[in-house]
Amino acid sequence: METKTPLEQLESGRLSFGFTMRLARIAYTVSKRKLLHFCLPVVVLVAVILGGGKFLLDDGMSRYDAIGIAVGVFAFYSWFLTAFIWAPQAVAFLVMVEDMFGPKTMHGVLNEFLTGKVRSEGLNVMRTAKLVGEYEGSDYAKSPARQMPD
Repeated sequence: METKTPLEQLESGRLSFGFTMRLARIAYTVSKRKLLHFCLPVVVLVAVILGGGKFLLDDGMSRYDAIGIAVGVFAFYSWFLTAFIWAPQAVAFLVMVEDMFGPKTMHGVLNEFLTGKVRSEGLNVMRTAKLVGEYEGSDYAKSPARQMPD
């Protein structure tokens, strides 16, 4: 099986789990609602595992079976959050960047995340758009809020 690049995966819509993990990191970085979108689901996961584990043990299930079920629930819930909640949020952000500035800016922003440049320098979409030459003609630069009064 051949490995597709992240851009090919985005274009085809068939994302590998490793790439969805990276997209989840993008979604976390750009999210303004970290508590609602990331912390709350993890707290719910921990509560469900603790409560479910206690219920299973009180119901007479062996300790190993209860631990196995808890691990299975944790793995499924984590996969579900990553693949169906967090990764689509990152894809929506990248589509928004592409709509606002252009494909070169979106590719540049994605490359900055994949290479780890965002961790060291921070995310600056306008800087990336200027570097690839898509800032001046962008919808962002043309918006009325960005126009200087005469």
